[in-house]
Amino acid sequence: MPTVLANVNDLLEKRVLEETGEYASTGGRKAKSIGINKSYCHAMGILITANHIEMVLVNLGDEIIKKNRIR
Repeated sequence: MPTVLANVNDLLEKRVLEETGEYASTGGRKAKSIGINKSYCHAMGILITANHIEMVLVNLGDEIIKKNRIR
């Protein structure tokens, strides 16, 4: 069974995760802060109604990249 470190390293290598900084050392190695790479992939939502179509593109940080509404 893979360790947590092996899984984290695999996700870092695939760029799903990224190092976001370091914590102050309390002795030994400095602890690294790791987070999701917001730009790794995007999600698209589409709303279709009788009156319009609305599309939104977001990143993994829940930030809207593009939004469009067509009547």
